[in-house]
Parts: sequence; structure tokens; C-alpha cells
Amino acid sequence: MRINFNSQTSFEGIYIKNKNGVKIFDDFTCRAKDENYSMHTVTIAERERHNHNNYNINFENEELGLTATQHVALYPKSDYLFIDTMDSNYQNFGLGTCMHLINIMEMLENNINKIDLHSTFSAIPFHTRLGFQPTNKWDEGLSVNIEKIKNNDYPELKSYSESAKQLLAAKFSYPSKTILGNKLMYNYTIDAIKILPREELENLFSRATHMRLKSEDVIKNREFYNELFQKYNIDYGIDEQ
Repeated sequence: MRINFNSQTSFEGIYIKNKNGVKIFDDFTCRAKDENYSMHTVTIAERERHNHNNYNINFENEELGLTATQHVALYPKSDYLFIDTMDSNYQNFGLGTCMHLINIMEMLENNINKIDLHSTFSAIPFHTRLGFQPTNKWDEGLSVNIEKIKNNDYPELKSYSESAKQLLAAKFSYPSKTILGNKLMYNYTIDAIKILPREELENLFSRATHMRLKSEDVIKNREFYNELFQKYNIDYGIDEQ
């Protein structure tokens, strides 16, 4: 069933409950991309409560047991959801994608405007595929990744080398380099995803980075996310506001 953004009602298949003023989903199932396309039960469990709400999102399969878990913290007053950890015991099942889809559901249902995370360098292309954009500061690792772009050996991506070289040599302030560097890094990653195999994508960068997904971008690209909800058999959809 499709629901409207800002919906506050339960709907068939997945139910919403209110805990400590935060909406979370009752247990539901999603379909993994393993060879059997098996179902995994998703449980969102409260961990502890301080000035925000901490939750574990667990994935379990009847035969495999616990297959993945994620720790998130919701900060309604500060208007963001932070992804602390993402751990999966099985690769290429699509469980990481399912985690992000659930994060998006939580963001929209709680009227939160952004999801933040700190990505390892090897996971940057994965998060980028799901719409996240780098937000690192120039002097906190961004310049190192721009240096990596400058030295890339891929003929199809060589145009980015010159852009990176110019940015590294420019006499701009750090805030200006931060804006331009994150944009360059994002565009470079998007094009790299189109042409490079997974193992090479994992070595695209050499420094971890902060990343962010905004609700306005999710709404703008709702068709993309709705296709993913359908692909993983999650009974959720995003309509226009």
C-alpha cells in the first residue's frame, strides 16, 4: 500500500507505533537477494533513551538466524537521524539497501529532514547509490580524497583529474574548497559507479567521509526509492506531498 509523506496512520503489512514521541515500525518482512529470495523479519528495538532515541534494527531469517543489524539514533529536536553502525553477516543480499530504506521510512514518518552517517572509504560508492552525498570538511579528509581523484588511472574519468588538480592548487578558503570538493567527489563517484566493477569501486577513495541524505532529495527521487521498496518486498511507498 502506498502512503502519503507525513502519514500518521497504520497501514496493511506494516504498522507504526509511537514510543517516547517517536514513530517506529512494528515487525515486518523484507526479501533478500540471495539465491532463494528468502524473507527476513525486520525488528526495530529500542536500546536506551537519553536525550534522543537509540534503536537496533535487526534482520533475522528462519534458517540463517541474525543476518544483519544496525544501530541508529533519532534526534527529533535537532531534526536528523544518525546511523551509528551497519553490520551484515551476508554480503550481496541487499540487506544494506534494506537498512537504508528503513532509515528513509523512519525519517519521513518522523518529519526529520536528514540522515547522517560516517562512511568508511570503501562504502562511499554504496551510500552514494542510495542518494547520500559527502559532507566532509576540506581539512578533515576531503583534500585526501580529492588527491585520489587527481591521481585516478581510469581513462573514462580523466576529466575529473584536471578538476581535482585545479581545486587542490586554488587559493580558495577552506569553506569554499569544502563545497566544491564535496560536489566534485559526488559527481566523480556517480560516474565511477556506471563504469567500474565493485572491487575497484571499493578502492575509489582512501579516507572515510561524513555523508548525508536529505528528505527533499528522497521526495524528488521517490520513483527510484519506490522501485526499491517494491524490489525488496517492503510494503511502503512515497507519494507526492
